[in-house]
Amino acid sequence: MSSEVDTLIVGAGFAGLATAWQLSRLEPSERILILEREKRLGGQSSGNNAGMLRQAVADRAIARLAREGRRLFNSLKGPRWRGLRLAPSGSLLLASNGCKEWREIEAAAGAERVDLRILDRDQAACLVPVLQTSVFRRALFCPGDASLDIRGFLKGLTRELRSRGILIHLGISPQGIFKTKRGFLVLAGRGVFRARRIVNTAGAWAGGIARMAGAARIPFRAYRRHLYTSGAFKGAGPSWPFVWDLEKKFYFRPSGSGCSLILSPCDKEFFDIKRRRFGLDNRTDPRLRRVVRKKMERFSPAFRGLKLTAEQAGLRTMAPDGRFVIGEDPRLEGFYWVAGLGGHGVTTSLSAGRMAARLILGKKTDPFLERAFSPRRFHAA
Repeated sequence: MSSEVDTLIVGAGFAGLATAWQLSRLEPSERILILEREKRLGGQSSGNNAGMLRQAVADRAIARLAREGRRLFNSLKGPRWRGLRLAPSGSLLLASNGCKEWREIEAAAGAERVDLRILDRDQAACLVPVLQTSVFRRALFCPGDASLDIRGFLKGLTRELRSRGILIHLGISPQGIFKTKRGFLVLAGRGVFRARRIVNTAGAWAGGIARMAGAARIPFRAYRRHLYTSGAFKGAGPSWPFVWDLEKKFYFRPSGSGCSLILSPCDKEFFDIKRRRFGLDNRTDPRLRRVVRKKMERFSPAFRGLKLTAEQAGLRTMAPDGRFVIGEDPRLEGFYWVAGLGGHGVTTSLSAGRMAARLILGKKTDPFLERAFSPRRFHAA
């Protein structure tokens, strides 16, 4: 197996698929190939997250990209997006005291014109009745936020790419990346691939891909987070916004059917990619069941006895400053990053992919976001 392309993308999660799609839309003649180490799409973080589109975040640069990403989701129309379920029911962020994150979210939302409203307990409980038995003083309601069926989103992106002749090779990861006069030579599986440029969207493994290519070293850290699905919960409805307690570090949202819940204890366990064997990354830790149970019962007596029927875990990968890494590597010409989207990958996938595509093609981008997410900020330090 061998091929020659303009752009080779390493990683077929949300970031990789969205970057390929946006690149092909801006330049239809671009020859694009995607390599994915998993044997199925969504095998890592993109398939193990709660599917919440959240614009109400504490970082202004991320808030701007999230707002743009949320807007782009509204444009996903047509037969290739059949089955995409988007519930625009908003979000509720709860707090009892003078929470620092609350103040930062308000400031970022105000600066980026994200619609955000302060509700008292009674107003919040009208939207989600279970909050009548929960302890909090006020809530931030973001009506533009939404819940998403991530499988439908992955299928829609895949259909779009196939319609444009873009191949995705599953179960293949690079074993060697070498710089050449004309670009890069990549050894992967039994194949030899030549590309003018490489886009690193490898998630938790982005650092390893960069080392293999001789690109700048960015000290990403991966953290494992658990999700649980409950049995039927009386009174739950598909129109509920997702609820995130900023102080208790706990969130939940209605499932696709609306009669059960998806819950998380917001755990943040460091996962050492270098020392832990591939395949352990999305295994669940049985100890976290007790943690989520305690948080559920502390949040509301209504959750006592609620059965947990399924569990999953995924990695959230972050740069040291918590911001994304998008742009050309400062050391290796033709090597591009779209990495460190941990916690915001689904919300910003379309906007981050579009920003990366514009940078790759030498088109104008938002200067504020270009500076905020540039890989050069680590090289300069």
